[in-house]
Amino acid sequence: MPGSGTLVNTLTESLLRRRLLSLGLVFLVIGGLWLSANLLNQRAFFPIIQIPLLLAIGCMALLFFSKKPLSLTTLRALELLLFGLAAAYMGLQDLTFIDQSAALGDSGMALSGLLRSVSHYVLLVIVYGMFIPNTWQRAAWIITPLAATPVAAALFLWGRYPGIAETMAPTRSGEFVEAGVLLIFGAAIAIGGTQIVGQYRRDQVKAREMGFYRLRERIGVGGMGEVWLAEHEKLMRPAVIKLIRPERLKMGGKEARRTVRRFEKEAQATAELRSPHTVELYDFGVTSDQTFYYVMEYLNGIDLATLVKKHGPIPPQRTIYLLQQACESLGEAHNHHLIHRDVKPANIFVCHMGLSYDFIKVLDFGLVKTQSNGASSSHGDMSTELTMEGMTTGTPAFMSPELAMGQDNVDVRSDIYSLGCVGYWLLTGELVFLRENPVAMIVDHVNAIPVPPSQRTENDVPEELDRIILKCLEKDPAQRFQTAMELADALLACAQPQDWSREHAESWWKLHYPDS
Repeated sequence: MPGSGTLVNTLTESLLRRRLLSLGLVFLVIGGLWLSANLLNQRAFFPIIQIPLLLAIGCMALLFFSKKPLSLTTLRALELLLFGLAAAYMGLQDLTFIDQSAALGDSGMALSGLLRSVSHYVLLVIVYGMFIPNTWQRAAWIITPLAATPVAAALFLWGRYPGIAETMAPTRSGEFVEAGVLLIFGAAIAIGGTQIVGQYRRDQVKAREMGFYRLRERIGVGGMGEVWLAEHEKLMRPAVIKLIRPERLKMGGKEARRTVRRFEKEAQATAELRSPHTVELYDFGVTSDQTFYYVMEYLNGIDLATLVKKHGPIPPQRTIYLLQQACESLGEAHNHHLIHRDVKPANIFVCHMGLSYDFIKVLDFGLVKTQSNGASSSHGDMSTELTMEGMTTGTPAFMSPELAMGQDNVDVRSDIYSLGCVGYWLLTGELVFLRENPVAMIVDHVNAIPVPPSQRTENDVPEELDRIILKCLEKDPAQRFQTAMELADALLACAQPQDWSREHAESWWKLHYPDS
């Protein structure tokens, strides 16, 4: 797989050149229609005044001879300029004809010219809406003034030649009403068509080119991408596809590169891990329209955040059972010098997998960081740059003190702290620190001493489990468990075989989720 920089450059160049090609084709079509009309009307043809053809030739020249692709901002400005020139040229031609006819007293010819001008502008706005990629809001800002130009021409004609309205027969008035309706209808088609056609193209490309997978339903939207339920067309196996939203990449520049590199790194980090308690990655790729995606297993279950919200605090015995499995996933990641940095209930799924119930899967390694300890790693030293989208990285309610303060020496013990927060949530159904303000919550993680979970739940939390959770929540990383497996061993020593077994888990699932 090529490097991230290569992927971003290809992405930017491909999108912008394709858009420039669309722009050139638009003016080629308009220019061709104009030329045909001139020839059919036996008018003299002067290449110098065929503005649309010249604009088309200019776009094609930029497409094939420019060494560096235009930026998206420049291209949008160019689109606005070129359509403005085409509209101005068309309006000047029509208005000149109308003015000359009216000056000669041929009001019928002047009015016919005005009606013909309406059809020209309807063609222009529909072509713009169908060919130029855009949002409907931006299209409306451009199409509305274009559609209003014939109205301005009519007002000019009426203002300059007041007597011309007297020559309008009732039938001619009906033609003007029809022209107005056509103009409004054309503008509506162009604005609505921009959104419909654009979405249709994106969905078709996604559904057609993501390997053997077909998108079925969008199940989530985040800051970086979308999550879709999908199905393998040959195996009929459900899967989940995560992809980068196109608008996050069209901006170009450092932000687009950071997004792609972070997305690649999440896929690479997940694929590197083999623990059965880490979500499995099936595929990773880039479609022809440069949509980045990866495919992962479909999980038949719910995340721990939803579990507690729906069913209340989890009994201590089951909490131990779940946390031990999460330790196995994080322990392997830590052995690969990977720090998750976003361990939270929403990123830990409890599932029904085959004959196993209460099977934990850790997912979303989007904020993963390579630990800088001199050990070799396939991820290099790019990790620090990838996730610095704000002053802190992670979720405030589950963030370790050192991560909250932005320290450079964050290591695997930060994940231990976050997993302690997850355990606290499972036992009590509440966050370690209850604050409405995220900043105040971060300050508490840095300074405040947490209340033992046994004091915030009606469940009988063993004293030893209380100590384990509080040890995970120590402010000083040196006072916590030093590895995930050390935490797992402490949990195992705290548990009794009869506390929570596979049989208990199976009974719970068959009671609450019999269709799973």
